[in-house]
Amino acid sequence: MSKVLESRSRFIKKRSIKCPVCKRNAHYLLAPFCSGRCRDINLGHWMTGNHHISIPCSKELLNIANDDVIAT
Repeated sequence: MSKVLESRSRFIKKRSIKCPVCKRNAHYLLAPFCSGRCRDINLGHWMTGNHHISIPCSKELLNIANDDVIAT
């Protein structure tokens, strides 16, 4: 296992991250989800509008996000 996967695995086990869909422990390769099924369910919620960002972004937050994208 690569060093990145090992550190990610340790982080998830240490934090005991729970899947936002079913509340089981997250899998280190799929974090924050426990399985591909839960990941797909969550994506479906976003695509159908069940999940949404309720507060509009301010110009200040958009500028910060744009600066981060440009820097990378």
